[in-house]
Amino acid sequence: MYDDILEFKGTWRIYQQRVLDKFAGYSQDHKIHVVAAPGSGKTTLGIELIKRTNRITLILTPTITIREQWIDRINKAFLCNEAISDKYISRDLKYPKLITVATYQALFSAMSRYQGKLIEDFWLEFKDGKVINYGAKKEQDVLKSLVEFDEGSCYLGEVALISYDSPIKNTGILFYNTLFDENASCHLALGDAYPMNVKGGTEMTDEELAAAGANKSMTHVDFMFGSRQMHIEGICQDGNTVTVFDHGNFVF
Repeated sequence: MYDDILEFKGTWRIYQQRVLDKFAGYSQDHKIHVVAAPGSGKTTLGIELIKRTNRITLILTPTITIREQWIDRINKAFLCNEAISDKYISRDLKYPKLITVATYQALFSAMSRYQGKLIEDFWLEFKDGKVINYGAKKEQDVLKSLVEFDEGSCYLGEVALISYDSPIKNTGILFYNTLFDENASCHLALGDAYPMNVKGGTEMTDEELAAAGANKSMTHVDFMFGSRQMHIEGICQDGNTVTVFDHGNFVF
C-alpha cells in the first residue's frame, strides 16, 4: 500500500532500530504502544510503523501544532519524490485519505452527540472569561454537555468579528454548517484556542501557549451572533475607547 509513497530518508537511532527489529513480535496482537522521552523520535518511528503495518491510518493529535509536525515529518523524512502529499494525506475527517491526521477536537466535533441537534434560544453568562451560567429553550442538556465537556470547554477559545455585509451572509442562506456559517457572522468559540491566533504561537509548546493566555480544551465549538444594529467599542490601555463596529460592520 505504501510502496513508492513512504521511504525513510535518514538513519535509525539505536532504540528505533531495536523496536523495528522486533516489530513482527510486537505486532502479533495488532497493538504497539511506544513510550519514549520528548525529542526521542517517536513521530518518525510511528510513521515507519504505519508503513510496515500497511493499513489506512488515522493519526490523532492533541493540538494543531503537533498535527502539522506529523505532516511535516511525513513530507520531509518519508514521502518519496514522485508522491504528492495532498493525494495521500488529509487533515479532514470528512474526506479521509491513505493517512488522515486530525486533532482530538476535530474527532470530538465529528462524533459528539450535539452534532445534528439545534440548540435554540440559548444564553451564556460569563465572568472573567468563564461561562458561569447558561440556559436554552431547546436542547439544554446538549448545551450542558458542550459547556461542561472538560475543564477548558467553559472558556472562550476564539472571538471573531465578521462584517454583517459579508459575502456569505448576503446569500441569505443559513447552512447549518460551521465552516460556512462562521464566515457569515461574528462568532465565539468555547474550548481550545488555535495556536496561530497567538503571536508566534505555532512555534510554542503547550506550556508556553498556556502562559500566553491561550485556552486549552479537547473541544472547539463555534456559535454565531450579530445584527445590523451591532456596535462594538474597544478599550485601550489608557482607558480611551475606539469604535470598531458600527451598524454591524467594521468602521476601518
